[in-house]
Amino acid sequence: MASGYTTDEVIAAVTELLDRFDPDRLVSMPRDDFVLKFRDSLPYGGEYLGAEGVERFMAQIRATGGYYDSFTPRLKRVLVADDHLVAPIVITSRGKKTGETTVFENLWLFETRDGNFVRAQVCADTAAANRTTG
Repeated sequence: MASGYTTDEVIAAVTELLDRFDPDRLVSMPRDDFVLKFRDSLPYGGEYLGAEGVERFMAQIRATGGYYDSFTPRLKRVLVADDHLVAPIVITSRGKKTGETTVFENLWLFETRDGNFVRAQVCADTAAANRTTG
């Protein structure tokens, strides 16, 4: 990561997002054309653009959104490889509609360029998420 944010700052933003469920640092860092992508088979699937997109996604997942009564991620680690960060997480969630509690894993793959977030692709356990959300 040549300019923009340092590797430590980018790791801290991912850690706060995925371990503390706090998007504030990450929301202040992406480029305007940043894309957060979820599989379309999820009820909140699709692409979220820029900082506003990240905030819109987070609102849907938090208890104030329409899908979960609770949603608690636990970050396993952040791996850095060139201009990518890989972040496996374990999620414990309870669906609003179903009342079912599920534990499942997701993998977040972040792409950076010149120390700035440009893309994040989420490899989600769609079967578990859809079973929980109903």
